Amino acid sequence: MSSGGRSPATTSAYTELLARLTAGMFKPGSRLPGERALAESLGVSRATLRIGLNRLAEEDWLVPSSKRGWYVRANVVGEPPNTLQSFTEMALERGMTPRSHVLEKTLRPITFDEAKSLQTAPDAQAVELVRVRYLDDVPICYDRTVLVLARARGIDTADMEDRSSTSS
Repeated sequence: MSSGGRSPATTSAYTELLARLTAGMFKPGSRLPGERALAESLGVSRATLRIGLNRLAEEDWLVPSSKRGWYVRANVVGEPPNTLQSFTEMALERGMTPRSHVLEKTLRPITFDEAKSLQTAPDAQAVELVRVRYLDDVPICYDRTVLVLARARGIDTADMEDRSSTSS
C-alpha cells in the first residue's frame, strides 16, 4: 500500500478518472459507463474502481445513484487539455459568470524562496493577493497569487475584485 492506505492501482484509477472528467470525456450530468466496462478500460478490478469512484464522490466530482450507476456532478468545471487560460477566460468560454472576493491584498517584500522561484532580486517588492473565486456564485477555489510589483506595474492599486491577475 502507498501512503494514505491507497494502492498504486487505486491511485492510478482515481488519477485516470479525474483526468477524463477534467478533459470533458464525461459530460456534466451524464452517467458513467457501467462499472464492469469502466474497470476493464482502466485495467483494474471493480473493487479497485469503486475505491476511486468513491474518492471522486467525496470530492464532489461524481454522484452515486443506487442501482443506477455513477453520474458526473452537473457543475464540474475543468480546463481543456493543453490550454492555458485565465480563470475569467475559462468561465466566459463556458457561459459562466466569474466573480472574485478579495480577502487580502498586501504589498510586501518578496521572500527568498519566492525570489528564487520568480527569478527576481531578493529585495524586490511583491503584491500578495488572496481571494475566493466563484463561478455562477458557487465558490470554486481559494486563490493566493504573488506578483513581482516591477513586472505588474499598477497591480498594487488595481481593483482585483472581479478581474484576473493576468488580465488587464
